[in-house]
Amino acid sequence: RSPKWTVSVAGSAPVAALGYDTLGNVDATLATTVTGLSIASGAEFTITWVSDRGLSGTGSSKQIALANVVVATSAPSGYEVWKTTNVGGQTPSQDFDNDGLPNGVEYFMGTAGNASTPSPGIVSGSVTWPRASGTTIASFRVETSPNLSTWSDASVSYPANLSISASQVVFTMPTSPTSLFVRLVVTP
Repeated sequence: RSPKWTVSVAGSAPVAALGYDTLGNVDATLATTVTGLSIASGAEFTITWVSDRGLSGTGSSKQIALANVVVATSAPSGYEVWKTTNVGGQTPSQDFDNDGLPNGVEYFMGTAGNASTPSPGIVSGSVTWPRASGTTIASFRVETSPNLSTWSDASVSYPANLSISASQVVFTMPTSPTSLFVRLVVTP
């Protein structure tokens, strides 16, 4: 009798890459990366091996033995590290220091996030957001609005007014309409 084993990590669904059976009577070396777990630093967690065979304890099914179980974690990086140091663990859309700039924008600009940062204003007809080197950003976009309630992607509505480089994002204000609001939205 050769049971099939499923493996779960920290209460996850069975991890298919770690599932195996004892049919071949050969030791198996399995490895995979399990993502999406939320385990606090230093916390204990359980790795569970389960089979529907051998539950009676009669010894008629093959058993397993484990050796060299290795668990490696990846250190947080990017916004995850920055938010712990600068904004008390808040999300990118929150504003830790209540200065009007969301935490994600302050991270993008390379500012501390825990001290008031002035919002970029219009200088010589343009709004310029500095872009910090070494920050990991999933996405960002400049948005415009005529009324602060309806926002549009500036790369669609005003593509000629938008300039993006490795060191900055610049939006040149159009001459029409006469009233236009602009903001930077960042997803680290």
